[in-house]
Amino acid sequence: MYATASQDDTPQVRKQAAISLNDFINLIPRVNETELFNIFSRFYKDEQDSVRIQGIDSLVCFAKMLPPQKVQVYLIPYIKKFSEDKSWRIRYLIADRIMDLADGIGHEAAKEALFPHYTAFLKDTESEVRTAAVGRLSDFSKILDAETIITKVIPNLKGLVNDSFAYVRSALAENMLSICPKIEKGPTNEHILPDFLTMLRDESSEVRLNLFKRLEDLNKVIGLEDL
Repeated sequence: MYATASQDDTPQVRKQAAISLNDFINLIPRVNETELFNIFSRFYKDEQDSVRIQGIDSLVCFAKMLPPQKVQVYLIPYIKKFSEDKSWRIRYLIADRIMDLADGIGHEAAKEALFPHYTAFLKDTESEVRTAAVGRLSDFSKILDAETIITKVIPNLKGLVNDSFAYVRSALAENMLSICPKIEKGPTNEHILPDFLTMLRDESSEVRLNLFKRLEDLNKVIGLEDL
């Protein structure tokens, strides 16, 4: 009955079926995972974004229920497809839920499968996607090593310091200092402190205010006297 409903001619029915898919995924192995994934694949190809967008929650559910080898075979290709989707709303939701996906597939797998998409989100053409990615900087950087953050993440943050959208700069201001304890004093002084000082003069009061929310992270690294 559910499989039939998932192919209904009415988009609202297919949307509700796509939402309900997650309840079935949580019943694996009592429900056949191959059949569920076939339904998921159909939803991904749906002409309605309102149906396709539900697949992101399904990705998270599948990641929690499938063993690592099946995650690699079945899920990783779809994570790539969703991350590069033409719809900015879908890319936005992947950026927003990136830690849920990372926790689901495992942090080691996330370094390889999710990190390239994360850095792409920081440069996305849509400001909402950039904002979502920056908002996950604090958590996502915890699964990365210092060298990766310094060489591959920080260069992508540089362009956001002067982003034309204040809410992107505001998200950066709130999260930028969180990486300081990870990269330690030298790189913080070289890479983060100049941007911190620049943003202290930002025209938006919210950007300036948000810098102080994580000031303790900077203080831990460079010390009170230097601060």
